[in-house]
Amino acid sequence: MSLCFILSVTAEFVFGLPYMTNELMLRNTTTYSNSIHAIVSGAAGIVSFTTGIPTSIV
Repeated sequence: MSLCFILSVTAEFVFGLPYMTNELMLRNTTTYSNSIHAIVSGAAGIVSFTTGIPTSIV
């Protein structure tokens, strides 16, 4: 894993890869529906962990 990290940092310094593209900017917006989805997903994970429901169902 450290080899991959070193290679990616080296590629950034050598090639100067763009890090703020339109695709990334569009995916980084947060809306109320995203927040609700995160809370509900966390609650489903807590319920499945505490009740012992198999993870393949969730």
